Amino acid sequence: MSENLSIWQRVKKTDARFVKESTVEGRKTASINHIAMVEKATEIWGPIGIGWGYEIIEERDDQGAPVILEGQEIGRNLTHTIRLRLWYKIDGERGHVENYGHTPRIYWSHKNKYFVEDKEAAKKSLSDALKKCFSFLGFSADIYSGEWDDPEYRQERQLESQIDKAEDKDSARDKQTKELTEYVQKHLKTLKSSRRLHEAAGIFKTSIKHLERQRNMPHLTDVANKGITVLTQTYEAQKEQLQGAA
Repeated sequence: MSENLSIWQRVKKTDARFVKESTVEGRKTASINHIAMVEKATEIWGPIGIGWGYEIIEERDDQGAPVILEGQEIGRNLTHTIRLRLWYKIDGERGHVENYGHTPRIYWSHKNKYFVEDKEAAKKSLSDALKKCFSFLGFSADIYSGEWDDPEYRQERQLESQIDKAEDKDSARDKQTKELTEYVQKHLKTLKSSRRLHEAAGIFKTSIKHLERQRNMPHLTDVANKGITVLTQTYEAQKEQLQGAA
């Protein structure tokens, strides 16, 4: 089992530096830069064309819905589509995975009231197809599985990214340790001053969830564990006091 998941485990976490977050129709989404995936693939299998690569199996333009203006059809949207085969080698044996990439090539701009042509549609479809193929092998699984939607998880990855790009990694770790210590002290003070049970419970749950995430990082484990202990003890004492006063 561990051998089967060896690649997946190495590539499932996404470096926060390469994630672009945006809001689409009121919903926050995250996407990974495909070059970051290419770099990771090169790290695992070697240079493209030798240890891994891709072939475009099919490329086409698909007509979409008609555009109706004043009761008349004035044209149709056009979507560029690529079917791509990603191949790779493990112990000399070649494997592959296929997937599709899509990009609007010609589309109606409702804002400007004219058709727009994307001259980079082919490049975008290629990137889309590559990312989808990589995702089947576990690349950035935390994004595709929805883990990245959790703010606590995003923060954890951002902390790891800060250390990865820091010139002085020890100083970066010390800074994060100090910040987490201050976090515990702040929530401990707020918890002690709470006057309602539901308020205390909310503070406790939020802080414990945060600390449980942080203790996954070795340099923060100690602070997080001590924080969980002291916050738990304080919450139990506060709960008993508030229940007695009720």
